[in-house]
Amino acid sequence: SFQVDIPSTADYEDISIILGDINNDRKLSIKDATLIQKYLAQIESFDNVEMYISDYNEDKITNIKDTTTIQKKLANII
Repeated sequence: SFQVDIPSTADYEDISIILGDINNDRKLSIKDATLIQKYLAQIESFDNVEMYISDYNEDKITNIKDTTTIQKKLANII
């Protein structure tokens, strides 16, 4: 597990985090799922904020379940 300190909206005027949006392009896409897969394969590294964002299913662990859930969401299965 990991702990991430996310700034409050009192500190910043416009903060919005989209869970799963690793590349921060303001939308959930297959590119985000691929980045998580690359992280899991140790091809990419994530900082603490990216670790928080990559936990798409919010179980406090970044793993293949997050990628699968993103893919299902994009395919309108869930």
